Amino acid sequence: MNGFGHPQRLISTPDTGLYYMWLYFSGKDVKNVYGYILVDALDNANPVSTDENFDGVEVELSKSGVSGAKVTIKNITFANSEERYYIYFSQDSSRPAFQNVTEMNQAERENHLIKSTSGEILEFAAGTTLRNMIEENKDVYYSIIKEDTMEASLFGKKLTKPVENKYTDAFYDTTHVTHSGAMIVTTYIHGDQVRKMQIKIGKITDTSILQKIKSQDVSGFSDLMAYAKKNNDLFDKVLDTNGISFLEYTDSEDNKQIDLTDKLEDKAYYYLYVRTMDENGKWVSNEGVTLALANVFPSMEGHPWYLFFYGQGDFKWADFGEITDDPTVAPTPIPQTGQTIIVALALGSVIVLGYYSYRRIKVYRDVK
Repeated sequence: MNGFGHPQRLISTPDTGLYYMWLYFSGKDVKNVYGYILVDALDNANPVSTDENFDGVEVELSKSGVSGAKVTIKNITFANSEERYYIYFSQDSSRPAFQNVTEMNQAERENHLIKSTSGEILEFAAGTTLRNMIEENKDVYYSIIKEDTMEASLFGKKLTKPVENKYTDAFYDTTHVTHSGAMIVTTYIHGDQVRKMQIKIGKITDTSILQKIKSQDVSGFSDLMAYAKKNNDLFDKVLDTNGISFLEYTDSEDNKQIDLTDKLEDKAYYYLYVRTMDENGKWVSNEGVTLALANVFPSMEGHPWYLFFYGQGDFKWADFGEITDDPTVAPTPIPQTGQTIIVALALGSVIVLGYYSYRRIKVYRDVK
């Protein structure tokens, strides 16, 4: 029989009171021994530092970058400069119970070490696990856990998920759809899971919608969304996303799904509508819509075609007969901040090299 030991799990009690611990010792060739220990947890027996104050803490989730998210913590006060705390994210509102930091790190959730002086704002990028939780159709909660005791000073606090964009800003700059391939990149918050995404492309025959968008009527894109959802389409498929960092679909050379050869009308307008599927309620479903001008070359070999999206330099507005330059597009190149796409066109013996940075101009600033 050893004369020492340690608890096999954490023991927690209410803040105040008088408790006893009943002990029993036994061993080979020794007499059984019984005993107890009184634990005094009366008021003011072990006062907690009044410098630690989480009453007014605010934790916010917001979009960051193309498909990322960030966490902002405000109004948090720590007991002293030596204390270390973790913010722990989960889909469970109950109080976390961990023996130590190692056990917490092994949980299939996410935590971050936080440290601040009173009133300082803390910000950090959401990791892959937290981004996956944002995508899932479940609530997300946070707890603040003190490192030395692993006690949760706060727990079960529900977070509000960011609202995703629905119109042109739902698509990243590198989005393109042409005869040589397609890349549809959304700006939805994304972790690392393969999702299913519905992609629809169809002709816009309702000129009143086009007139509204051209004149920057705020109802234009909402009308386009309703139109795209109910309209018969040239293309309508649910495909698996295949992006690494973004929630996107990209055609591959051996698996080209979006082929609109000989299906488009030159100088006509088309919508691109996407919807991330909930897959029987597992995921949050988001949808987005934008529009494009078609350029087709039926007399050329292979009948090449292009969709130039709203806000791109080659997008032009029609005056219902005469095609004019889009006055909402910036006359000078937009500073490059993302990927670029090189498209080569063979026009007889002349090779035209088009450099498409696909920069969205925020001409529709009050519509997201």
